Amino acid sequence: MKLRVFVEPQNGREERGSVVRVENGFTSLAFDGMCSYWMGGSWVEKPNSPIDNRDLGWRTGTLPPAIAQEIEQSIPLDRLDRLQDCVSSAGLFDAPTRTFRSRASRARCIRGGARFEAAWNFVKSKALDLWSAGTPLAGDIRLSAVADNNPVGLAMPYRWPLAEPLQPLLIREDVREADYMGFSSGISHLIAEAAGANLLRRIREQYFVDKQATPGFYPQMRMTDGKTTATVFLRDALPYEDERGLLPFSDPPSMPPP
Repeated sequence: MKLRVFVEPQNGREERGSVVRVENGFTSLAFDGMCSYWMGGSWVEKPNSPIDNRDLGWRTGTLPPAIAQEIEQSIPLDRLDRLQDCVSSAGLFDAPTRTFRSRASRARCIRGGARFEAAWNFVKSKALDLWSAGTPLAGDIRLSAVADNNPVGLAMPYRWPLAEPLQPLLIREDVREADYMGFSSGISHLIAEAAGANLLRRIREQYFVDKQATPGFYPQMRMTDGKTTATVFLRDALPYEDERGLLPFSDPPSMPPP
C-alpha cells in the first residue's frame, strides 16, 4: 500500500455493530503504487437518497496514467507531513479527522491550511471519476451482526442465505465489555466467497431496492435463519487488509468522550 486518503472513523458515533462499514475510513481511498486503487462509496454524494453511503460496496480500478502523474506532482508521498498546516489539528475537537498516510509519513487535520486543503480537494476532484470507472468488488466479505429482537413496524427480515447459522456470528451480549466490543474496529467475521459472500451481496442489493421504495420499513438490513434474527452490516473484504480486516496505516479510531 503506497497511499491512503481517508477520514478516520468515529466509532462511538456509529450504530452498535456497524463499525465494520467505516473501520477503514469514511471516506476512504487507497492506492497501491502499482496503478490499482480501492475506494468506498462515501465519496459519492446523493443528498436525496435514503441509502446510507456506508452500506455501498467498495470499488476497484486501474489508475489512469495522467491521474497517477498528477498525484505524484500534487502530493509529497515521502513527506506527507509537509501538508500538515492545520488550522484545526487532529484530536482537538469532537470532529472527524482527515488523513493522508503512507509508510513513511502522514498528515492529519480537521481543518487544514492552504497546503492540506489543496491536496484534499485535488483527491476529492478525482474521486467521482475514479468511482465511475471502478468495478464493484467480489470475493470475500466482512460481516458484523447484532441480535434484533424488536421487529415492530419493520419489514420482514431477509432469509439468511448461508449454511452457517447466524447465532455464532452475533456480537456477544454476555461479556462485560459487550458495549465496547460493539463499537470496536477489527471484530468482524470474514465470510469467504466459497461460503456464500456473493449471496450476501445480492441481499444487500435487494435491500437497496426495497429501501428506495419504502425507506421507513428498512432502517437497516435485517436477516433471519428461522432461529436467530439480526441486523447485519457488510463490507467488502479488501486486498492488503490484515486478519482483523484493517488496512495498513490505520490510526486508532477517534472515540468521543464518555
